[in-house]
Amino acid sequence: MNWGIQFSLRHDYLKDIFQVYAKISYQLFG
Repeated sequence: MNWGIQFSLRHDYLKDIFQVYAKISYQLFG
């Protein structure tokens, strides 16, 4: 169960990083 929680948190963390990266890329190249 702990592993599932850690995986979920990690997934959300990567999702946030991807959103920030997308915004930066859009500002730089858009």
